Amino acid sequence: MPEAQFDRDQLPVDDDWSVGKVSTKEISSSFSTENLVATKKLQILLDDNNDMRNYLSVLLKEFDVINAHDGRDAIKILKKIDKLPDLILSDIMLPNMNGYELLDALRSNTKTQLMPVILLSAKADEDSKIKGLNKGADDYLIKPFSAQELIIRIRANIEIS
Repeated sequence: MPEAQFDRDQLPVDDDWSVGKVSTKEISSSFSTENLVATKKLQILLDDNNDMRNYLSVLLKEFDVINAHDGRDAIKILKKIDKLPDLILSDIMLPNMNGYELLDALRSNTKTQLMPVILLSAKADEDSKIKGLNKGADDYLIKPFSAQELIIRIRANIEIS
């Protein structure tokens, strides 16, 4: 399948906000277009908890992972990178732009609307899960989660996209 090109300027977030807690070093050390191996898939990981983000980054070592602190950081990263990620794994409860708001932004853009998004959240009630799926999430996992199940769901969502 050919790589989808996208227009960063069409993402529905203003450029005047800061990157928050994601650093340029974190972006460049996690991802480089020159070093992208065809078998490694790119994903953006959003969680405002540093420990959880670090744990997931280690757990998902088979993927090229770009870490973001919240939805605004993810949009900023999407505007900077040359290739759309194969998947976004996002917590729901995030500062500045939460997981639901990120989904709205991604689904409203023709270039990102088909990008697989998995929500990973401590919100275990059925209403939260239904809300996420209705907003366009491709999958929803509840924390605490099985590491093996998470990896299998990520692989499956990337494969079917």
